Amino acid sequence: MNIEENSNFRFLWALVGVGLRVLFITEMNTEEFFQSVSQEKPPDVSDCLQALWWAKKGDWDRAHDIAQEIKTPEGSWVHAYLHRIEGDTGNAEYWYRLAGKSPKSNDSLLEEWNDLVGYFFCVS
Repeated sequence: MNIEENSNFRFLWALVGVGLRVLFITEMNTEEFFQSVSQEKPPDVSDCLQALWWAKKGDWDRAHDIAQEIKTPEGSWVHAYLHRIEGDTGNAEYWYRLAGKSPKSNDSLLEEWNDLVGYFFCVS
């Protein structure tokens, strides 16, 4: 996969069959996503990114409610991160296992948030 950016859009290209296909186009990058936390509502993004948006905004309960409904390894990764915020290491480790990830105990919460957001902007 290849990611291209210009001033207005991000494109994710993938080799499909005999040619390239655009997998998604978004008008937002990670920095703009971070800045959007000052707004009243999250931008139109995936559920995982919405959960991370609410977490950054300080509404852990709302973020957790969203994450609980995401029944994928990616949702489990977000769920693990949220339990790290809460300080519930045992619960976080459980969700990291479901996500197929190693616990991020050596990373700061900000580093992991940035990793998560960057990942979801590449796969959304």
